[in-house]
Amino acid sequence: MCCGLARATLLVAPHHFRYASRALAYLVRLNAVLGILMLAVYFVSGVSTFYDPDMFHCLALARETVADGRVPLADRFAYTPTRFPVVHHEWAEALLVYGVSMGGGRIGLTLLKYALELPTAAGALLLAWRQGAGMATLAMLGPLGLSMSWPAMTSMRAQVLTLLFTVVLLWFLDADRHGRRWWIAPYVCLHVIWLNCHGGFVVGPALLLLHALEQALRGRPVRHLLLLLPVLAALVVVNPYGLAYYAYLRDALTMDRSLIGEWLPLGYGPSRALPLWMVSALVWLYCLRRVGWREMPGWLLVGVTAAMALRHQRHVSVYAVVWLAQVPPAVQRARLGAVVERLWSARPALTTALLLLVIAWRTHALVVERVWDLYLPANAGDHAPVIYPVGAVAYLDQVGFTGNLLVPFDMGAFVSWKLHPRVKVSFDGRYEAAYDHELLVDHAQFYNRGPRWRDMLTAYPTDAALVRTDWPVVEALRAEDGWQLVYQDDVYQLFARRDLALPSVDRRGARLEGTFP
Repeated sequence: MCCGLARATLLVAPHHFRYASRALAYLVRLNAVLGILMLAVYFVSGVSTFYDPDMFHCLALARETVADGRVPLADRFAYTPTRFPVVHHEWAEALLVYGVSMGGGRIGLTLLKYALELPTAAGALLLAWRQGAGMATLAMLGPLGLSMSWPAMTSMRAQVLTLLFTVVLLWFLDADRHGRRWWIAPYVCLHVIWLNCHGGFVVGPALLLLHALEQALRGRPVRHLLLLLPVLAALVVVNPYGLAYYAYLRDALTMDRSLIGEWLPLGYGPSRALPLWMVSALVWLYCLRRVGWREMPGWLLVGVTAAMALRHQRHVSVYAVVWLAQVPPAVQRARLGAVVERLWSARPALTTALLLLVIAWRTHALVVERVWDLYLPANAGDHAPVIYPVGAVAYLDQVGFTGNLLVPFDMGAFVSWKLHPRVKVSFDGRYEAAYDHELLVDHAQFYNRGPRWRDMLTAYPTDAALVRTDWPVVEALRAEDGWQLVYQDDVYQLFARRDLALPSVDRRGARLEGTFP
Protein backbone atom coordinates (compact mmCIF):
# COMPACT_ATOMS: atom_id res chain seq x y z
CA MET A 1 0.00 0.00 0.00
CA CYS A 2 2.83 2.36 0.89
CA CYS A 3 4.52 1.64 -2.41
CA GLY A 4 1.29 2.47 -4.22
CA LEU A 5 0.99 5.81 -2.45
CA ALA A 6 4.58 6.61 -3.23
CA ARG A 7 4.06 5.83 -6.92
CA ALA A 8 0.91 7.97 -6.96
CA THR A 9 2.76 10.86 -5.30
CA LEU A 10 5.54 10.66 -7.86
CA LEU A 11 2.95 10.78 -10.64
CA VAL A 12 1.03 13.77 -9.19
CA ALA A 13 3.96 15.84 -7.83
CA PRO A 14 5.38 16.89 -11.22
CA HIS A 15 2.02 18.40 -12.12
CA HIS A 16 2.00 20.45 -8.91
CA PHE A 17 5.58 21.59 -9.46
CA ARG A 18 4.77 22.49 -13.04
CA TYR A 19 1.72 24.52 -12.02
CA ALA A 20 3.65 26.18 -9.21
CA SER A 21 6.51 27.14 -11.50
CA ARG A 22 4.07 28.53 -14.07
CA ALA A 23 2.33 30.57 -11.40
CA LEU A 24 5.68 31.86 -10.16
CA ALA A 25 6.76 32.82 -13.67
CA TYR A 26 3.41 34.55 -14.21
CA LEU A 27 3.83 36.57 -10.99
CA VAL A 28 7.37 37.57 -11.96
CA ARG A 29 6.15 38.87 -15.34
CA LEU A 30 3.16 40.52 -13.70
CA ASN A 31 5.39 42.28 -11.16
CA ALA A 32 7.58 43.62 -13.94
CA VAL A 33 4.52 45.14 -15.63
CA LEU A 34 3.18 46.43 -12.30
CA GLY A 35 6.58 47.95 -11.54
CA ILE A 36 6.50 49.93 -14.79
CA LEU A 37 2.89 50.95 -14.16
CA MET A 38 3.73 52.00 -10.61
CA LEU A 39 6.58 54.25 -11.76
CA ALA A 40 4.40 55.83 -14.45
CA VAL A 41 1.49 56.50 -12.09
CA TYR A 42 3.85 57.72 -9.38
CA PHE A 43 5.45 60.25 -11.71
CA VAL A 44 2.25 61.59 -13.25
CA SER A 45 0.51 61.89 -9.88
CA GLY A 46 3.14 64.34 -8.62
CA VAL A 47 3.64 66.75 -11.51
CA SER A 48 2.13 70.20 -11.12
CA THR A 49 -1.10 71.12 -12.87
CA PHE A 50 -1.12 74.90 -12.46
CA TYR A 51 0.07 77.31 -15.14
CA ASP A 52 3.65 78.38 -14.46
CA PRO A 53 4.18 82.18 -14.18
CA ASP A 54 7.22 82.01 -16.48
CA MET A 55 5.03 80.72 -19.27
CA PHE A 56 3.22 84.04 -19.59
CA HIS A 57 6.22 86.19 -20.49
CA CYS A 58 6.97 83.58 -23.17
CA LEU A 59 3.42 83.84 -24.49
CA ALA A 60 3.58 87.64 -24.50
CA LEU A 61 6.91 87.61 -26.36
CA ALA A 62 5.66 85.05 -28.89
CA ARG A 63 2.59 87.17 -29.59
CA GLU A 64 4.85 90.14 -30.41
CA THR A 65 7.18 87.95 -32.46
CA VAL A 66 4.33 86.62 -34.58
CA ALA A 67 2.95 90.12 -35.08
CA ASP A 68 6.36 91.52 -36.14
CA GLY A 69 7.59 88.51 -38.05
CA ARG A 70 10.84 88.57 -36.02
CA VAL A 71 12.00 88.43 -32.42
CA PRO A 72 11.92 91.97 -30.93
CA LEU A 73 15.20 93.15 -29.44
CA ALA A 74 13.85 96.05 -27.37
CA ASP A 75 11.54 95.57 -24.41
CA ARG A 76 7.86 96.39 -24.88
CA PHE A 77 6.35 95.41 -21.55
CA ALA A 78 8.00 97.49 -18.81
CA TYR A 79 7.86 101.16 -17.85
CA THR A 80 11.01 100.81 -15.74
CA PRO A 81 14.55 100.81 -17.23
CA THR A 82 15.41 97.69 -19.25
CA ARG A 83 18.43 96.32 -21.03
CA PHE A 84 19.11 96.36 -24.75
CA PRO A 85 18.93 93.99 -26.37
CA VAL A 86 16.61 91.94 -24.20
CA VAL A 87 18.07 88.46 -24.75
CA HIS A 88 14.97 86.36 -24.29
CA HIS A 89 16.77 83.03 -24.48
CA GLU A 90 13.47 81.11 -24.40
CA TRP A 91 12.15 82.60 -27.64
CA ALA A 92 11.92 79.28 -29.56
CA GLU A 93 10.19 77.49 -26.69
CA ALA A 94 7.90 80.52 -26.43
CA LEU A 95 6.78 80.10 -30.05
CA LEU A 96 6.15 76.40 -29.47
CA VAL A 97 4.00 76.98 -26.39
CA TYR A 98 2.21 79.92 -28.01
CA GLY A 99 1.36 77.94 -31.14
CA VAL A 100 0.06 74.98 -29.15
CA SER A 101 -1.89 77.19 -26.74
CA MET A 102 -3.52 79.28 -29.45
CA GLY A 103 -4.32 76.25 -31.57
CA GLY A 104 -5.27 73.72 -28.90
CA GLY A 105 -6.00 75.79 -25.80
CA ARG A 106 -5.80 74.06 -22.44
CA ILE A 107 -6.05 70.57 -23.96
CA GLY A 108 -3.24 71.27 -26.40
CA LEU A 109 -0.97 72.58 -23.66
CA THR A 110 -1.76 69.56 -21.49
CA LEU A 111 -0.79 67.20 -24.31
CA LEU A 112 2.43 69.14 -24.93
CA LYS A 113 3.26 69.05 -21.23
CA TYR A 114 3.07 65.27 -20.97
CA ALA A 115 4.64 64.75 -24.41
CA LEU A 116 7.77 66.40 -22.99
CA GLU A 117 7.71 65.34 -19.35
CA LEU A 118 6.86 61.64 -19.71
CA PRO A 119 9.77 60.95 -22.12
CA THR A 120 12.09 62.74 -19.70
CA ALA A 121 11.23 60.41 -16.82
CA ALA A 122 11.00 57.34 -19.06
CA GLY A 123 14.30 58.16 -20.77
CA ALA A 124 16.19 58.42 -17.47
CA LEU A 125 14.69 55.14 -16.18
CA LEU A 126 15.33 53.32 -19.46
CA LEU A 127 18.95 54.46 -19.48
CA ALA A 128 19.34 53.14 -15.93
CA TRP A 129 17.83 49.82 -17.04
CA ARG A 130 20.08 49.70 -20.12
CA GLN A 131 23.12 50.17 -17.88
CA GLY A 132 22.13 47.21 -15.70
CA ALA A 133 19.53 48.31 -13.17
CA GLY A 134 16.90 45.64 -12.55
CA MET A 135 13.18 46.18 -12.17
CA ALA A 136 13.36 45.69 -8.40
CA THR A 137 16.04 48.36 -8.04
CA LEU A 138 14.16 50.79 -10.28
CA ALA A 139 10.93 50.22 -8.38
CA MET A 140 12.71 50.98 -5.10
CA LEU A 141 14.82 53.97 -6.20
CA GLY A 142 12.68 55.38 -9.02
CA PRO A 143 10.19 57.20 -6.77
CA LEU A 144 13.07 58.98 -5.02
CA GLY A 145 14.47 60.45 -8.22
CA LEU A 146 11.03 61.16 -9.68
CA SER A 147 9.98 63.03 -6.53
CA MET A 148 13.01 65.33 -6.83
CA SER A 149 12.07 66.11 -10.43
CA TRP A 150 8.48 67.12 -9.69
CA PRO A 151 8.99 70.84 -8.89
CA ALA A 152 10.37 71.47 -12.39
CA MET A 153 7.66 69.52 -14.22
CA THR A 154 5.42 72.55 -14.59
CA SER A 155 2.92 73.79 -17.14
CA MET A 156 4.95 75.00 -19.03
CA ARG A 157 8.33 76.56 -18.45
CA ALA A 158 11.38 76.15 -20.66
CA GLN A 159 13.21 74.20 -17.97
CA VAL A 160 11.10 71.20 -18.99
CA LEU A 161 12.98 71.15 -22.30
CA THR A 162 16.32 71.43 -20.52
CA LEU A 163 15.51 68.31 -18.50
CA LEU A 164 14.44 66.39 -21.62
CA PHE A 165 17.58 67.44 -23.51
CA THR A 166 19.71 66.54 -20.49
CA VAL A 167 18.38 62.99 -20.61
CA VAL A 168 19.10 62.80 -24.35
CA LEU A 169 22.66 63.95 -23.65
CA LEU A 170 23.05 61.26 -20.96
CA TRP A 171 22.17 58.66 -23.61
CA PHE A 172 24.81 60.18 -25.90
CA LEU A 173 27.44 60.03 -23.16
CA ASP A 174 26.59 56.39 -22.52
CA ALA A 175 27.23 55.69 -26.21
CA ASP A 176 30.55 57.51 -25.92
CA ARG A 177 31.61 55.25 -23.03
CA HIS A 178 31.15 52.31 -25.36
CA GLY A 179 33.44 53.85 -27.97
CA ARG A 180 30.73 55.08 -30.31
CA ARG A 181 31.02 58.54 -31.91
CA TRP A 182 27.80 58.73 -33.98
CA TRP A 183 26.18 60.91 -31.30
CA ILE A 184 28.43 63.95 -31.89
CA ALA A 185 26.60 65.34 -34.94
CA PRO A 186 23.12 64.91 -33.41
CA TYR A 187 24.29 66.58 -30.22
CA VAL A 188 25.67 69.58 -32.12
CA CYS A 189 22.23 70.02 -33.70
CA LEU A 190 20.55 69.53 -30.31
CA HIS A 191 22.88 72.12 -28.79
CA VAL A 192 21.76 74.81 -31.27
CA ILE A 193 18.09 74.00 -30.67
CA TRP A 194 18.64 73.90 -26.91
CA LEU A 195 20.36 77.30 -26.66
CA ASN A 196 17.45 78.90 -28.51
CA CYS A 197 14.91 77.27 -26.20
CA HIS A 198 16.49 77.90 -22.79
CA GLY A 199 19.59 79.39 -21.24
CA GLY A 200 19.86 76.14 -19.31
CA PHE A 201 21.64 74.73 -22.36
CA VAL A 202 24.87 75.43 -20.42
CA VAL A 203 24.08 72.21 -18.52
CA GLY A 204 25.02 70.32 -21.70
CA PRO A 205 28.62 71.53 -22.11
CA ALA A 206 29.10 71.33 -18.34
CA LEU A 207 28.08 67.65 -18.27
CA LEU A 208 30.20 67.02 -21.36
CA LEU A 209 33.24 68.53 -19.63
CA LEU A 210 32.65 66.42 -16.51
CA HIS A 211 32.28 63.34 -18.69
CA ALA A 212 35.60 64.15 -20.40
CA LEU A 213 37.32 64.46 -17.03
CA GLU A 214 35.82 61.17 -15.86
CA GLN A 215 36.91 59.43 -19.06
CA ALA A 216 40.42 60.86 -18.73
CA LEU A 217 40.67 59.49 -15.17
CA ARG A 218 39.81 56.06 -16.60
CA GLY A 219 42.44 56.41 -19.30
CA ARG A 220 39.84 56.54 -22.08
CA PRO A 221 40.07 58.75 -25.22
CA VAL A 222 38.91 62.34 -24.65
CA ARG A 223 40.41 64.25 -27.57
CA HIS A 224 37.13 64.26 -29.50
CA LEU A 225 35.36 65.65 -26.44
CA LEU A 226 37.88 68.44 -25.93
CA LEU A 227 37.65 69.40 -29.60
CA LEU A 228 33.86 69.45 -29.38
CA LEU A 229 33.67 71.95 -26.50
CA PRO A 230 35.02 75.01 -28.42
CA VAL A 231 32.72 74.15 -31.32
CA LEU A 232 29.77 74.29 -28.94
CA ALA A 233 30.99 77.62 -27.56
CA ALA A 234 31.26 79.08 -31.06
CA LEU A 235 27.77 77.89 -32.02
CA VAL A 236 26.20 79.97 -29.25
CA VAL A 237 26.21 82.82 -31.77
CA VAL A 238 23.49 81.01 -33.76
CA ASN A 239 20.57 82.89 -32.21
CA PRO A 240 18.50 86.02 -32.95
CA TYR A 241 20.67 88.15 -30.62
CA GLY A 242 24.05 87.23 -32.06
CA LEU A 243 27.06 88.10 -29.93
CA ALA A 244 24.85 89.70 -27.26
CA TYR A 245 24.01 86.20 -26.04
CA TYR A 246 27.56 85.83 -24.71
CA ALA A 247 27.25 88.98 -22.61
CA TYR A 248 23.90 87.78 -21.34
CA LEU A 249 25.41 84.45 -20.27
CA ARG A 250 28.28 86.19 -18.50
CA ASP A 251 25.89 88.30 -16.45
CA ALA A 252 23.33 85.55 -15.87
CA LEU A 253 25.87 83.04 -14.59
CA THR A 254 27.52 85.46 -12.16
CA MET A 255 24.70 87.68 -10.89
CA ASP A 256 23.21 87.69 -7.40
CA ARG A 257 19.90 85.75 -7.25
CA SER A 258 19.45 85.66 -3.48
CA LEU A 259 16.09 87.44 -3.64
CA ILE A 260 14.52 84.65 -5.71
CA GLY A 261 13.32 81.63 -3.75
CA GLU A 262 14.23 78.89 -6.23
CA TRP A 263 17.83 80.11 -6.32
CA LEU A 264 18.30 79.83 -2.56
CA PRO A 265 20.33 76.95 -1.09
CA LEU A 266 18.50 73.71 -0.47
CA GLY A 267 16.78 73.80 2.91
CA TYR A 268 15.74 77.45 2.72
CA GLY A 269 12.12 78.37 2.12
CA PRO A 270 9.23 75.98 1.48
CA SER A 271 11.16 73.42 -0.59
CA ARG A 272 10.75 69.84 0.68
CA ALA A 273 13.59 68.43 -1.38
CA LEU A 274 16.32 68.46 1.29
CA PRO A 275 15.41 65.08 2.90
CA LEU A 276 15.15 63.51 -0.57
CA TRP A 277 18.49 64.98 -1.54
CA MET A 278 20.10 63.64 1.64
CA VAL A 279 18.85 60.09 1.03
CA SER A 280 19.89 60.19 -2.63
CA ALA A 281 23.35 61.50 -1.73
CA LEU A 282 23.80 58.73 0.84
CA VAL A 283 22.90 56.13 -1.80
CA TRP A 284 25.45 57.67 -4.18
CA LEU A 285 28.17 57.66 -1.50
CA TYR A 286 27.33 54.05 -0.64
CA CYS A 287 27.79 53.06 -4.28
CA LEU A 288 31.10 54.91 -4.51
CA ARG A 289 32.36 52.97 -1.51
CA ARG A 290 31.02 49.55 -2.49
CA VAL A 291 31.46 49.64 -6.25
CA GLY A 292 34.22 52.20 -6.73
CA TRP A 293 34.30 55.12 -9.11
CA ARG A 294 35.98 53.11 -11.88
CA GLU A 295 32.97 50.80 -12.07
CA MET A 296 30.41 53.56 -11.65
CA PRO A 297 29.89 55.47 -14.92
CA GLY A 298 28.60 58.98 -14.41
CA TRP A 299 29.73 59.22 -10.78
CA LEU A 300 31.27 62.65 -11.34
CA LEU A 301 28.15 63.94 -13.09
CA VAL A 302 26.06 62.88 -10.11
CA GLY A 303 28.43 64.37 -7.57
CA VAL A 304 28.72 67.79 -9.21
CA THR A 305 24.98 68.12 -9.92
CA ALA A 306 24.33 67.09 -6.29
CA ALA A 307 26.57 69.94 -5.12
CA MET A 308 24.80 72.38 -7.47
CA ALA A 309 21.42 71.23 -6.19
CA LEU A 310 22.54 71.83 -2.61
CA ARG A 311 23.63 75.33 -3.57
CA HIS A 312 20.56 76.26 -5.64
CA GLN A 313 17.09 74.68 -5.42
CA ARG A 314 16.64 75.37 -9.14
CA HIS A 315 19.22 72.67 -9.93
CA VAL A 316 17.54 69.89 -7.97
CA SER A 317 15.62 68.74 -11.05
CA VAL A 318 18.80 68.43 -13.15
CA TYR A 319 20.37 66.42 -10.34
CA ALA A 320 17.23 64.29 -10.19
CA VAL A 321 17.39 63.10 -13.80
CA VAL A 322 21.17 62.57 -13.68
CA TRP A 323 20.86 60.61 -10.42
CA LEU A 324 17.94 58.58 -11.77
CA ALA A 325 19.89 57.53 -14.86
CA GLN A 326 23.27 56.83 -13.25
CA VAL A 327 22.84 55.65 -9.64
CA PRO A 328 20.40 52.67 -9.88
CA PRO A 329 22.82 50.69 -12.11
CA ALA A 330 25.55 51.20 -9.49
CA VAL A 331 23.17 50.04 -6.74
CA GLN A 332 22.49 46.94 -8.83
CA ARG A 333 26.21 46.11 -8.80
CA ALA A 334 26.51 46.65 -5.05
CA ARG A 335 25.41 44.33 -2.28
CA LEU A 336 22.26 46.39 -1.79
CA GLY A 337 21.13 45.46 -5.29
CA ALA A 338 21.30 41.75 -4.48
CA VAL A 339 19.31 42.32 -1.28
CA VAL A 340 16.62 44.22 -3.19
CA GLU A 341 16.40 41.51 -5.84
CA ARG A 342 16.00 38.78 -3.18
CA LEU A 343 13.24 40.73 -1.44
CA TRP A 344 11.52 41.28 -4.78
CA SER A 345 11.62 37.65 -5.90
CA ALA A 346 11.46 35.71 -2.61
CA ARG A 347 7.75 36.34 -2.13
CA PRO A 348 6.34 37.48 -5.48
CA ALA A 349 2.76 37.51 -4.18
CA LEU A 350 3.77 39.99 -1.45
CA THR A 351 5.60 42.07 -4.05
CA THR A 352 2.45 42.10 -6.19
CA ALA A 353 0.38 43.25 -3.23
CA LEU A 354 2.80 46.06 -2.37
CA LEU A 355 2.93 47.29 -5.96
CA LEU A 356 -0.86 47.29 -6.22
CA LEU A 357 -1.03 49.21 -2.93
CA VAL A 358 1.33 51.92 -4.21
CA ILE A 359 -0.52 52.09 -7.54
CA ALA A 360 -3.84 52.52 -5.73
CA TRP A 361 -2.38 55.20 -3.44
CA ARG A 362 -0.89 57.24 -6.27
CA THR A 363 -3.92 56.72 -8.52
CA HIS A 364 -6.02 58.27 -5.78
CA ALA A 365 -3.63 61.24 -5.69
CA LEU A 366 -3.74 61.43 -9.47
CA VAL A 367 -7.54 61.66 -9.44
CA VAL A 368 -7.67 64.12 -6.54
CA GLU A 369 -5.14 66.43 -8.22
CA ARG A 370 -6.89 66.07 -11.60
CA VAL A 371 -3.56 65.90 -13.44
CA TRP A 372 -5.36 66.01 -16.80
CA ASP A 373 -6.92 69.40 -16.01
CA LEU A 374 -4.58 72.40 -15.90
CA TYR A 375 -5.82 75.33 -13.87
CA LEU A 376 -5.08 78.95 -13.00
CA PRO A 377 -4.92 79.38 -9.17
CA ALA A 378 -6.89 82.50 -8.26
CA ASN A 379 -8.18 81.98 -4.72
CA ALA A 380 -6.66 81.74 -1.28
CA GLY A 381 -7.68 78.09 -0.93
CA ASP A 382 -6.11 76.93 -4.18
CA HIS A 383 -3.22 74.54 -3.57
CA ALA A 384 -0.44 76.11 -5.61
CA PRO A 385 2.82 78.00 -5.00
CA VAL A 386 1.39 81.05 -6.76
CA ILE A 387 -2.00 82.75 -6.78
CA TYR A 388 -2.77 84.86 -9.85
CA PRO A 389 -4.37 88.33 -9.59
CA VAL A 390 -7.27 87.23 -11.76
CA GLY A 391 -9.77 89.58 -10.13
CA ALA A 392 -7.48 92.61 -10.14
CA VAL A 393 -6.58 92.10 -13.81
CA ALA A 394 -10.26 91.71 -14.73
CA TYR A 395 -11.03 94.92 -12.83
CA LEU A 396 -8.33 96.89 -14.68
CA ASP A 397 -9.64 95.57 -17.97
CA GLN A 398 -13.25 96.44 -17.15
CA VAL A 399 -12.51 100.02 -16.08
CA GLY A 400 -10.34 100.56 -19.17
CA PHE A 401 -7.19 101.30 -17.20
CA THR A 402 -4.26 102.50 -19.28
CA GLY A 403 -0.98 103.15 -17.53
CA ASN A 404 1.89 101.77 -15.49
CA LEU A 405 1.32 99.03 -12.90
CA LEU A 406 3.74 98.20 -10.11
CA VAL A 407 3.67 94.41 -9.76
CA PRO A 408 5.29 91.58 -7.76
CA PHE A 409 8.16 89.84 -9.50
CA ASP A 410 6.24 86.69 -10.44
CA MET A 411 3.00 88.36 -11.58
CA GLY A 412 4.27 90.89 -14.12
CA ALA A 413 4.25 88.43 -17.02
CA PHE A 414 0.63 87.43 -16.38
CA VAL A 415 -0.40 91.08 -16.39
CA SER A 416 1.49 91.68 -19.65
CA TRP A 417 -0.15 88.67 -21.28
CA LYS A 418 -3.63 89.83 -20.31
CA LEU A 419 -3.37 93.64 -20.57
CA HIS A 420 -0.51 94.58 -22.92
CA PRO A 421 -0.19 97.07 -24.63
CA ARG A 422 -2.54 99.23 -22.55
CA VAL A 423 -0.73 98.36 -19.33
CA LYS A 424 2.99 98.29 -18.73
CA VAL A 425 4.56 96.59 -15.72
CA SER A 426 7.43 97.39 -13.38
CA PHE A 427 9.02 93.93 -13.45
CA ASP A 428 8.44 90.35 -14.58
CA GLY A 429 9.97 86.89 -14.56
CA ARG A 430 12.47 87.62 -17.31
CA TYR A 431 14.67 89.12 -14.56
CA GLU A 432 18.30 89.16 -15.75
CA ALA A 433 17.28 89.02 -19.42
CA ALA A 434 15.54 92.39 -19.21
CA TYR A 435 16.36 94.12 -15.91
CA ASP A 436 19.24 95.03 -13.64
CA HIS A 437 19.40 93.38 -10.23
CA GLU A 438 19.01 96.75 -8.48
CA LEU A 439 15.45 97.03 -9.77
CA LEU A 440 14.53 93.79 -8.01
CA VAL A 441 16.08 95.20 -4.83
CA ASP A 442 13.85 98.28 -5.21
CA HIS A 443 10.80 96.02 -5.51
CA ALA A 444 11.79 94.13 -2.37
CA GLN A 445 12.16 97.46 -0.56
CA PHE A 446 8.68 98.48 -1.65
CA TYR A 447 6.77 95.31 -0.84
CA ASN A 448 8.58 94.77 2.47
CA ARG A 449 8.12 98.45 3.41
CA GLY A 450 11.82 99.06 3.64
CA PRO A 451 13.40 102.47 4.32
CA ARG A 452 13.21 103.34 0.62
CA TRP A 453 9.79 101.88 -0.12
CA ARG A 454 8.46 105.11 -1.68
CA ASP A 455 11.14 105.09 -4.37
CA MET A 456 9.07 102.80 -6.58
CA LEU A 457 6.25 105.35 -6.49
CA THR A 458 8.38 108.46 -6.98
CA ALA A 459 11.39 107.41 -9.06
CA TYR A 460 9.25 105.77 -11.75
CA PRO A 461 5.96 106.94 -13.35
CA THR A 462 3.81 104.49 -11.40
CA ASP A 463 0.02 104.83 -11.76
CA ALA A 464 -1.14 101.83 -9.73
CA ALA A 465 0.29 99.16 -7.46
CA LEU A 466 -0.73 95.51 -7.08
CA VAL A 467 0.01 94.03 -3.62
CA ARG A 468 -0.83 90.94 -1.60
CA THR A 469 -3.22 91.65 1.26
CA ASP A 470 -0.79 90.30 3.86
CA TRP A 471 2.31 92.22 2.76
CA PRO A 472 3.83 94.96 4.97
CA VAL A 473 3.39 97.75 2.42
CA VAL A 474 -0.44 97.53 2.52
CA GLU A 475 -0.88 99.66 5.62
CA ALA A 476 1.62 102.21 4.35
CA LEU A 477 -0.28 102.59 1.08
CA ARG A 478 -3.57 102.99 2.92
CA ALA A 479 -2.09 105.97 4.75
CA GLU A 480 -0.24 107.43 1.77
CA ASP A 481 -1.53 110.75 0.47
CA GLY A 482 -2.54 110.74 -3.15
CA TRP A 483 -3.24 106.99 -3.25
CA GLN A 484 -6.44 105.04 -2.71
CA LEU A 485 -7.56 101.42 -2.51
CA VAL A 486 -9.64 100.75 -5.62
CA TYR A 487 -9.92 96.96 -5.65
CA GLN A 488 -9.58 94.11 -3.17
CA ASP A 489 -10.27 90.39 -2.93
CA ASP A 490 -9.13 87.69 -0.53
CA VAL A 491 -5.57 87.66 -1.89
CA TYR A 492 -4.79 90.95 -3.66
CA GLN A 493 -5.36 94.65 -3.25
CA LEU A 494 -4.98 97.29 -5.92
CA PHE A 495 -4.00 100.88 -5.12
CA ALA A 496 -4.15 103.71 -7.67
CA ARG A 497 -3.38 107.41 -7.77
CA ARG A 498 -6.38 109.41 -6.57
CA ASP A 499 -6.34 111.66 -9.61
CA LEU A 500 -7.21 108.67 -11.79
CA ALA A 501 -10.63 108.59 -10.05
CA LEU A 502 -11.05 104.82 -10.48
CA PRO A 503 -14.16 103.22 -8.96
CA SER A 504 -13.86 101.04 -5.83
CA VAL A 505 -14.69 97.32 -5.99
CA ASP A 506 -14.70 94.85 -3.11
CA ARG A 507 -14.70 91.17 -4.12
CA ARG A 508 -13.73 89.65 -0.80
CA GLY A 509 -15.45 86.33 -0.29
CA ALA A 510 -16.12 85.89 -4.00
CA ARG A 511 -14.90 82.85 -5.90
CA LEU A 512 -12.63 83.95 -8.77
CA GLU A 513 -12.18 81.91 -11.95
CA GLY A 514 -9.20 82.34 -14.24
CA THR A 515 -9.29 81.53 -17.95
CA PHE A 516 -6.62 80.32 -20.35
CA PRO A 517 -5.33 81.37 -22.76
